Amino acid sequence: MIATGRPDIRAAASPALLQRGCVNVIGLDALRATAGTRWPRIRDWVHARLEAILRQSLGPADFFVPLDDVAYLVTMPASDPDDAKVACLRVAFELYSEYLGKSDFGSISIYRAVMGEGDSIVLERIPTEELKRISERAEAAESNQEKQNQAESTRVRSQQERQLLAFEMHYLPVWDAKNEAITLYTCLPQRLAFQHAPSIPVTLQDLTRKERTNVEVACVQRGAEVLARSIERGERFLMAFRVSFETLSAHNSRVAFISACRELPSDFRQYLVLIHSDVPAGVPHSRLSELIMALKPYSRAVMSEVPFFFRDYVNYQGIGLQAIGFNFERQRISRKEIDDDVQRLAVASKRLSVSTFLSGVADQATLKSARQSGVNYMTGHAIAPFLPEPGPMKRLHWDEVVKAAPA
Repeated sequence: MIATGRPDIRAAASPALLQRGCVNVIGLDALRATAGTRWPRIRDWVHARLEAILRQSLGPADFFVPLDDVAYLVTMPASDPDDAKVACLRVAFELYSEYLGKSDFGSISIYRAVMGEGDSIVLERIPTEELKRISERAEAAESNQEKQNQAESTRVRSQQERQLLAFEMHYLPVWDAKNEAITLYTCLPQRLAFQHAPSIPVTLQDLTRKERTNVEVACVQRGAEVLARSIERGERFLMAFRVSFETLSAHNSRVAFISACRELPSDFRQYLVLIHSDVPAGVPHSRLSELIMALKPYSRAVMSEVPFFFRDYVNYQGIGLQAIGFNFERQRISRKEIDDDVQRLAVASKRLSVSTFLSGVADQATLKSARQSGVNYMTGHAIAPFLPEPGPMKRLHWDEVVKAAPA
């Protein structure tokens, strides 16, 4: 039962909306049960990811309201009752798949909201068989519609994908602190824009999963072409590509990225490093191991970003990583928080027997903190700016780096 004292709940679950059958609740009970004592640490990350999926999935007339730690109320006024249930089910499937590596009807809880006595709202768990039935019916209807429009939709999709994004490829030098040299270049997309609005800047976080996967695949393909030309000229250096947790966590996008890597010449793998990026807190050890192992055959090394303010490093142990690290490029955290995080990272890396890296090192203070903590690899404007072409390997001594870094 839900009390209706909160204005947002009253608006999202008014008697008229409840009567139309368009108000449902997504439960996170199974996620909390699986997380156990880790739930308080990962709760905010789970809520943020759920809200991101809801924003991508819902229409302009739809809205959602968090009820408590393990329940989100979702209202879809323009949808048929069964369509509203299916939408909530698909959102839950995506969230559970990302955090648990699997999802099934039995573990997912979807509730219909109905009027109770007085002003109360009662939640009725939708039986698993009902969820299966309406999901199968929705999939059958979508399949029929897709068959009817297949030729036209294929033509339109191909045009849209060709014209979806424009971006440039730049290369960021990575400093090897132990050898005091630039040995690695990270291939990154820059100046992203939708072609219909080229003046509006776009970040990777603004993209849908499919769009981001397309960009990450294009980075591998274009970067490999540049690497091939460099090898022909006799230049030897390593090239790194980032692949996001979002891309790897869904089957179709993971297959697309792995396929792009598999198509590269096998002798390229000795020059490639893959960086698992934007990894949220709370991903189980088994899930991380599955994703990292999927990347290992196609590179000489795999590195992984870890979340800020992170302490639960045990999940990164024994999964085949060469290095773990932070990405400061989009973060605004205090000097003390940076120093504390870098120190914890260094301690954890010794326990896990892996190297460390920092991306987005922007000033002398961060540079010196990293050096003092023994960070192995660093990149960012304090080291060197983006370059239009990578290579070659070159010496870069500590005194040169710190002298050129912004104060």
